[in-house]
Amino acid sequence: MKTIFNDILEINGVIGAIFIDKNNEIKIEGYNASPEPNLNPLDLAAFMNTIGAHSETEIHFDNLRLYIRKIETGHILVITGYNVQMAMVRLNCDVLEPLIKSKFGKPTGIGRFFKK
Repeated sequence: MKTIFNDILEINGVIGAIFIDKNNEIKIEGYNASPEPNLNPLDLAAFMNTIGAHSETEIHFDNLRLYIRKIETGHILVITGYNVQMAMVRLNCDVLEPLIKSKFGKPTGIGRFFKK
């Protein structure tokens, strides 16, 4: 399922991208780093709960940044280096939001009666 994050991962300096649903489960993840980092979902859940009601959060560490976007169905977490165009990351998250919502969100309207 890395294909949904291909556009974000093609941005120079992006290390990885993760989608975490409302149950704090990692549903989609993709990395440019090798080997892939081993992220503990419980630690991520505690981290996401501390963010609160902010719709966007950018956290700076010594040699990387975390960009977190809260969406209706969970959180998009993008791990980047310092020399990344964050406007491109935000734009790609804007594009991803409806795709993730259609894949993991509850169907609305008359379409919910017609399951595939």
